[in-house]
Amino acid sequence: MNDEAVPGFIHCWVTGCAGKQQLCSDKILTLTPCLSPVLLPIIDPAQPPFRSAGLVMDLISVSGAQLYYDKGFLTAETATQLFEVLIKKCAWQRHRTSFGSAVPRDECYYGDEGAYYRYSRRDYRPLPWLAELLTLKAKIEQATPAPAYSNLGPPETGYNAVLCNLYRDGNDSVGPHADAEPEMGPVIASVSLGVERLFRLRQNDGTLLFAERLAHGSLLIMAGNTQKNCRHEVPKEPAIRKPRINLTFRHIEHNSARRSHSSATRC
Repeated sequence: MNDEAVPGFIHCWVTGCAGKQQLCSDKILTLTPCLSPVLLPIIDPAQPPFRSAGLVMDLISVSGAQLYYDKGFLTAETATQLFEVLIKKCAWQRHRTSFGSAVPRDECYYGDEGAYYRYSRRDYRPLPWLAELLTLKAKIEQATPAPAYSNLGPPETGYNAVLCNLYRDGNDSVGPHADAEPEMGPVIASVSLGVERLFRLRQNDGTLLFAERLAHGSLLIMAGNTQKNCRHEVPKEPAIRKPRINLTFRHIEHNSARRSHSSATRC
């Protein structure tokens, strides 16, 4: 990382990046108590997805992947309020893997009634939507660039489920994996709340394509063949003592065989 780079961030967006990588795990966001119930602009979740003119996400050009990133998708105040609400309201659980070991993060799953899927011998059946998650979903649908849907054909699909992950400190993590279950569409929208954590995307052969400390209130969208060609992870960082919530919105569809490739183990 050069001297002009933003402290606490690591950038490696293209294969062969020779820039020095620096892990600044001491860059921890201080969260303030929620003093107001106001969270997000009201958007009617019953309306179909749309995008406003001028609402543009940055396309990150990497080999074999289609990424969009908006570091300031939510204001700091809105992101902090949402964090404080969700850490209390979400039905967090620490599951066990098929081998009996604890999954190194807390999870809960919300969505439409039929948006269930099976992963690692465990069924994910959605809980009814929280109002805050529905409002956020509509805002993400508004922001999702049209090219993200280019390989789906009309009509554009929105999101009908969200997997919520709580990393209580730097000992929690998720291993290299692809969100590639057969029922899952290729567009995954990820909102980060809380302390910044390192996110890494690699080609299936291990080549590092993208690494970033995802900001509080940021939105990262993975589309195209990203899940087919790549795996992503949030590695352990024991020096980090504060929590992070990650919300991954996706579209589950059971009558479509969009994918034949399987996902890697996440734990």
